[in-house]
Amino acid sequence: MHAVFVNHCHPDMGHVCALRLRKFAEAMAARGHRIVLLTESLDAAETPIAPDRLAERLQGHDWNRPFYLAVQPLADGTLASLRGGAMNRWRRAWVVLSRYLFEGGLYGGWEKAAAPYLPVLATAFRPDIVWASFGNTAVWNIGRAVASAAKCPWVADIKDNWRRFIPRGLRRLLAVRYRDAAAMTTFSRGQALEAGDWFAARKSVIYSGFDEADIGPADAPAKPDGAFEILITGSLYGAREFQVFTDALTNWMTAQKRTQPDLHLRLIYAGNDHLRAEPALRPLAALCSLDIRPFMALAELLAAQRRADLNVYIRWPGPFIFHHKTVELLSAEKPILCYPPENDEACQMVAGVGGVLYSCATQQQIEAALSQAFADRASPAEWDRAALTAYSWQGQAAVLEEVLEGARRQP
Repeated sequence: MHAVFVNHCHPDMGHVCALRLRKFAEAMAARGHRIVLLTESLDAAETPIAPDRLAERLQGHDWNRPFYLAVQPLADGTLASLRGGAMNRWRRAWVVLSRYLFEGGLYGGWEKAAAPYLPVLATAFRPDIVWASFGNTAVWNIGRAVASAAKCPWVADIKDNWRRFIPRGLRRLLAVRYRDAAAMTTFSRGQALEAGDWFAARKSVIYSGFDEADIGPADAPAKPDGAFEILITGSLYGAREFQVFTDALTNWMTAQKRTQPDLHLRLIYAGNDHLRAEPALRPLAALCSLDIRPFMALAELLAAQRRADLNVYIRWPGPFIFHHKTVELLSAEKPILCYPPENDEACQMVAGVGGVLYSCATQQQIEAALSQAFADRASPAEWDRAALTAYSWQGQAAVLEEVLEGARRQP
């Protein structure tokens, strides 16, 4: 299969927005498919491939890996002012409305810059299918345009919620523009239900996952001091929620040290919110070994998650359909604690692979979960490796392959 994947975020961008399409492009290339991943350029300093050199570059490419086509957007002073917050409320509203109605979205500079590449992709690469992942409407606009030039179907992917990203009053009007999608993939079952309010296309869930090679705690470095280790990863979101969690930690650690003064506890935070984590967690240094890290390379982070006795994440407190952190932590095969509580889909997913997810709604539930995880550390749960592997990038790529092949065969 020759497929063009379209995503806004460059594959080298150190952000979750780049992860889904990059990983699936790699997994599909490993399955023998030829994949072009079209994105915006990483930054203004990146030297793009000229449209008249694209055919030559495609011809000489090693298709064991994806071909990355990064397009430098055309300058647009109005949109730059919009994103920089330099407009008053009414001017901003007019720019947003007019750009959606007359240009299809807020990334017209990228769409216009991509246009010269599309005929080359159509004739030199000859895609069988296009898969475009919604983070903004420009992604779908470009995906549709590639499919139109190549006279092939396109499949719309929803990883970000339409209701949250598209202004009220424009949602249904804009959704009609994409009714020609041959199929739709979604980030979760919850996203599929939400998308059903706007799109009639047949929907298939494709979870963002983890690498098969990263499954399991077997290679986790041993803890020679025998400490009970708690690892918090990811963003901390609401200040109130994190305070509830730290209060629970304080109470639980205090109670443990009262009955077991020599007990070694270790608490690690790794993530971009380290500046918020430091003052909130610093008082706990009297009760545990505290390690706050601003950044961990992926391999180091995965090893830490496998070594931890309990992996913790703070969940966004507002309306949120599905949190990728749940899937990411599955590969460590260690108990997971989240606060505020997870939805049914995530809880069922963890239960389905034989894992443990403490989904906590109150401070008391957090303290009880900490006690249970501590008590169970010597007899870990038996995870179902076959079921777990199905959630990997490689396992989900097999599902994606089936969806794309099905869309491609539609009359």
